[in-house]
Amino acid sequence: MVRRDKMMVRWSLWCVCLVLALCAAGCGDEQEDADDANDVGNNGVNNDQNNGGDDENNDVGNNDVNNDQNNDQNNDQNNDANNGPGLTLELTRVASPVLDPRQAVSPPTRDNTMLGILDPCSVWDPVDGVWRVYFSFFDSTSEAQGLTRAGIMGSSSPDGRSFEVYDDLALEQQGTFDLGSVETCDVVHLEDPESPTGRRFLMFYSGNSAFDPEDVLDEEDVEFVIAMATSTDGVRFEPLEAELSRDGVAGALFGVEESLGGEAQGGNIITDPTVVIKDGLFHMWTLCIKLLPEPSGGICHHTSADAVNWEHHGIVSGLNRAFPIQPTVFYNPQTDLFEMYVVMDTPEEEAQIHDANENLALRVTGFYHATSADGMTWQESPGQAFSEDTSLLWENGGLATAADATYLDGEVYFFYPSFTTEGGSLLGNLLNWPLSLAMRLADDGQ
Repeated sequence: MVRRDKMMVRWSLWCVCLVLALCAAGCGDEQEDADDANDVGNNGVNNDQNNGGDDENNDVGNNDVNNDQNNDQNNDQNNDANNGPGLTLELTRVASPVLDPRQAVSPPTRDNTMLGILDPCSVWDPVDGVWRVYFSFFDSTSEAQGLTRAGIMGSSSPDGRSFEVYDDLALEQQGTFDLGSVETCDVVHLEDPESPTGRRFLMFYSGNSAFDPEDVLDEEDVEFVIAMATSTDGVRFEPLEAELSRDGVAGALFGVEESLGGEAQGGNIITDPTVVIKDGLFHMWTLCIKLLPEPSGGICHHTSADAVNWEHHGIVSGLNRAFPIQPTVFYNPQTDLFEMYVVMDTPEEEAQIHDANENLALRVTGFYHATSADGMTWQESPGQAFSEDTSLLWENGGLATAADATYLDGEVYFFYPSFTTEGGSLLGNLLNWPLSLAMRLADDGQ
């Protein structure tokens, strides 16, 4: 049986401890080329009829640091992002909280051990006129069967300020490559005339087959996989059909071995997908870590014409402040640049704020920002783009990792998690873990 305390340990283990080990090994300095893409399906999701789709996404921070060595083109990119028409880099807090974990534990199908709003991802639904936010979810309703239930929970809001949680999971755990977890989602919205609703949602997520925390490093058969599920209403998702998936396993797209080369081995990690559609091409960024046979890792870039068959371009460059984790990327049409928020805390900074009991060692100092014209070469913006403010009630325990940024109509919606004493502890000594909203506003301040 997977106990909840073991799930918490595993969460901390592969999101933080492995990254620290990699930093100590110096793998963040390596820029290893990836192998060519392997085919993972026979046909793709039909996107030709869609007009560009959305640019959304999962996950987090960004950086500051030595920019003197960057070339004039990168400096121009950075200046464009900072001074583009109608949009600045300033993130303004506008609503706290927009989603409280206690909202996700009230129905009788779920117990009261919800950890928090983990790994949120957001998408604007233009048909229903609502924001949809999804997040990783665990409960113990299946413990009688020997497995803690896991999946992706969904919620919606007309204005992004107050969300209603769905009655049940948006995506269920299958018990294959996702036996250990289903998490770190990102969702894009597409027009689809063949869908009964005239649109389709694609959810990209990660799963791993670890059954115990120790398995991540010790078991040869443990595998992290990037996967996809689809929906016509944004409420309930089903994994990609098995005949289109890798090795005939429904949902599975690719693993670390396709991204960084070599064979699937215990200790390798690929997670935190963030996806943007630009000019009909899907761009995905993930956290890729290959511990064996030699450490290598960073943020990897992948592209696809159909969302099923992916080309892998290796580890991006330019994110130098510290080992980057949990990126969230969107495309800014005002500057014609990709923009990333990403966590890049140093081991020394992490040591000051991590607490295994209060925040599962998932507290961060803030989020850093970078821009790119091609998705591979990034330019860090100066300073920290969004920092914690512990004087605020809903943030008095600091910021949590994995924010999500989405561009819509000239503004950026930045959904970020935090830790707070408000509302009391949800599990043991763990602080309450709500979601809030900050925005980069257009010139008119709307």
